[in-house]
Amino acid sequence: MAAQQKVVIDIPEGYPPEVREAIAQEIVDFIVNRTASGRDKDGDKFVKYDKEYADEKGVSRSKVDLVQTGDMLNALSVLKVGTTSITIGYEKGDEINGQVEGNRLGSYGGDPDPSRARDFLGISNVDLKKILKKYPDREEIRDLRNEFNKLTPEQKRGLYVEYRLKRG
Repeated sequence: MAAQQKVVIDIPEGYPPEVREAIAQEIVDFIVNRTASGRDKDGDKFVKYDKEYADEKGVSRSKVDLVQTGDMLNALSVLKVGTTSITIGYEKGDEINGQVEGNRLGSYGGDPDPSRARDFLGISNVDLKKILKKYPDREEIRDLRNEFNKLTPEQKRGLYVEYRLKRG
């Protein structure tokens, strides 16, 4: 049985628990969408399929998206959310770990071959920073609360009405 496939992603300290959970789920969604578009953890295009494999499966050699059945990407999940890290991957003992390992190492049931590897499990620092920018940390939340508390009741009502209109 293959080893559990997972990756630990470091995040800055200071995000409240509910924000860390949201960040973790957005990272999973990002990895799934990026992988389905044919890109690896660094944003590079996946290596082409071998001619034999493409012919056998009836797929294009160059349109590599790792979504033949969808099982592998659908099984990707948040495994753990800590104060300074998020672990994303596959449940221990899940048979899909073998398929994931084959893609990440390029082994596909044989010896690892880096020239055939399609490592999708992870996120670049650039992409992680884009996601993190969307979420306030504790300090930003505190500052927003302080600013909100300085508003008059009329200003607060105006913000509430604007918020409700945006939500529909």
